[in-house]
Amino acid sequence: MRWGIRCALLFGALLLALPSGAAAFGPLGGFGAFGTGAGELLEPQRGSVSPGGSLFVAERGSNRISVFLGGGSFLRAFGKGVNAAGFGDPDVCITACQASADGQSSAGAMANPEDAAAAPDGRVYVSEGGNNRVSVFSAASGDFLFAFGKGVKPGGGNLCDAATDCQAAGTGETDSGALDRPAGLTADSARVYIGEIENNRVSVFDLDGGFLFAFGKGVNAEPGALDPDVCTTQCQQGENNIAPGVISSPEDLAVGPEGNVFVADGGDNYVAVFSAAGEYIETFGNTGPEALVEPRAIASDEAGSLWVADSAADEVKRFSATGAFLSGFSAASQPLGVAPACGGNLFVVSEDIGDSFSRVERYGEPGTPVPPCTKAPESVSVSLIPFTSPSNRIRFNRLKLNRRNGSAVLFVRVFAPGRVILKGRGVRRLRRTASRGTIVRLPVKPKVRLRHFVKRHGKGRIRVEVTFQPVGGTPRTLEKVIVLRRKR
Repeated sequence: MRWGIRCALLFGALLLALPSGAAAFGPLGGFGAFGTGAGELLEPQRGSVSPGGSLFVAERGSNRISVFLGGGSFLRAFGKGVNAAGFGDPDVCITACQASADGQSSAGAMANPEDAAAAPDGRVYVSEGGNNRVSVFSAASGDFLFAFGKGVKPGGGNLCDAATDCQAAGTGETDSGALDRPAGLTADSARVYIGEIENNRVSVFDLDGGFLFAFGKGVNAEPGALDPDVCTTQCQQGENNIAPGVISSPEDLAVGPEGNVFVADGGDNYVAVFSAAGEYIETFGNTGPEALVEPRAIASDEAGSLWVADSAADEVKRFSATGAFLSGFSAASQPLGVAPACGGNLFVVSEDIGDSFSRVERYGEPGTPVPPCTKAPESVSVSLIPFTSPSNRIRFNRLKLNRRNGSAVLFVRVFAPGRVILKGRGVRRLRRTASRGTIVRLPVKPKVRLRHFVKRHGKGRIRVEVTFQPVGGTPRTLEKVIVLRRKR
């Protein structure tokens, strides 16, 4: 679908959702396009806005970070070898850009960057899911400063820079200071908080890469530990069950004004709240008509509200710091990142690989100043969008990967009796019957061609469709991107 049609449909939905007299919160402008050139985006993920008003976007497909001004003008991109001009800094581009090569782990290279957190100290912290480390750059220039993670320094050591060179950290590491598939991260004036997908925990470092502690259900490996859910010297993988305090696939996190840490839990489809010291407080977003389907990103704005990108639902939802649902709106396509800025601005990063679609959209009320803001609008309130809870509701519950054979099991929750159908290019079509509202188990089995591809390359990215046909009701279909993985 063309962007103009997408935008028109989206804006129309917003207008219909706004009650009479409410402020017209909606799209104010967009930028970016699918590709690897200057100002283009390939598999954009999460990002953040710097104190100076620039937006930093992590591009997993191009292994680089792209930087835009608040109004959408492309400023630069940085990453190993992104300059296609043939002159100047090879790792920073302005007009002639290209993707950085896959699989690089040397100093300044990025492998599958998942998030870019612009900190108050003028640094940008980048989580690398492919290298199991965090690389740190200058926000002003894009110059590489250092990286940290278990064993990233050749010859031994958890810190590396251009002088020592760098290497990828190991996979499957659970020790103190290790990172296994880091995803979303955030940085404040003193700490960097990093969600680890494979370790089911949040690891906390100081701004110079020194490990402080980690938290998550059962992460303390010390025998007889007073607090089994916080570790400093002996750490292990967190639990993956339904007990309070469990962090299953922490996709992203945010720090609120009071210092609490809000974790977007992609495995359990809720937001888990912890104190600054890692003590579990509560969860929200897992019940009611505004329940989250697949939270991929979370960020706190100036007012302390929390914006959540609910990817599978194609929605962005806003909650208070106490977990109360405030408002929401439908996104133009799959939202993967949210980045609040000054004056009530909100940037939403979206992509749809199937439609070759990548875009950043700026939202706000009419008259909202472009970052960096010279003045705040009179009101930055967002009106409530009424969410309904029809009998055809379906949401993704969790995903379990089988690395031995490259398959997976997708769990979905339905809220009425009916039939559930899974299909997708390269996977076997599957039907399951739900006699009542329950969680349905859907094995994702690759066909021969995809199975051979995953076996040869170690992973394969697919998009599946899950359709729920309730008895006597209207069917509803959700899509989900799954990366099948197999040990080589």
